[in-house]
Amino acid sequence: MKKKTYNFYGRIKAIIIDDDIKTLNFLNRLCDNYFPEDFQILGCYDNPTLALQDIPDMSLDLIFLDIEMPEMDGFDFIKALSDEHKAKIVIISSHTSYAVKAFKFEAFDYLPKPIAIQDLRNIISRFYKINQVANVFNEDYSKSDMLIINRQDKAVFVELKEIVRLEANGSYTDIFLDNGSKLSSTKNIMYYETKLKRPFYKVHRSHLVNLNKIKELQKNDGDGIIIMQDNSKINISRSKKNEFLKELTS
Repeated sequence: MKKKTYNFYGRIKAIIIDDDIKTLNFLNRLCDNYFPEDFQILGCYDNPTLALQDIPDMSLDLIFLDIEMPEMDGFDFIKALSDEHKAKIVIISSHTSYAVKAFKFEAFDYLPKPIAIQDLRNIISRFYKINQVANVFNEDYSKSDMLIINRQDKAVFVELKEIVRLEANGSYTDIFLDNGSKLSSTKNIMYYETKLKRPFYKVHRSHLVNLNKIKELQKNDGDGIIIMQDNSKINISRSKKNEFLKELTS
C-alpha cells in the first residue's frame, strides 16, 4: 500500500514507513488532526522498497520508520539510503531494546508504540530547536528584533535598534552600529533589503538606513543629503526623495 498526500504545508516534510497498517494510519491521522501546521506528510508506505524508490524525488526532513518489517527491517533500510537523500530518522517500535541500537545508527529519535500525542509533540519541539541552532550557524537571518551575522568561527547577534545603516561593499555588506563599530557580512545589500523591514529603508542602491537613526536632512541643489547619527552623509536622488519623505513621515 502506498498513499501520497500533499494537503499540508508544515515545516517538517516527512514520510511514514510501517508494515503495520493500523499504526501507519494512526500516526498519519495524528499528524493530520493534531499537527497540520507542523507536518507535511508526503507519503505513507507499508513497503520500504517502494519508499526507497520514491525518496530521491522528495526533499525530506524526517522519516518515521518501523524497525520490524518482514521484507527489510528498519536498520537495513537506513543502510540502503544514499547519503544524498538521507533525512532524520525516527525509529518506531514497541520494543525499547531497539532504542539503544537506533541511536548507534544515529537515529534522530525513538517513538514507542503505542504512539502517544505527547511523544510526537516532543519530537516536533526537538526538531525545531535543533534546526534553529543549525540555521544560526549556516545562514545570516533576521528575527523580529535581531540580526544574526555569520562569521567563519562564530555567529554575531546584533539588535536591530543598534544598527545605524548598511552599506554595499562590492558583493559584501558593511553594517554600521550606533556604538561606532562596523561589522562585515558576506551577504550583499540586496539580501538585507529583502530581510529588513521598517524602520529600514533603501535610500540608494548601495545604502539601507535606519529611519530612527537619522539626525538631519540637508538640501543640495534639488537632491537631498541624509545625516545619520554617526555623522555619515548619504545622498538621496531626486527620484527617491518624495518617496523617502513619505516613508519618513508615515
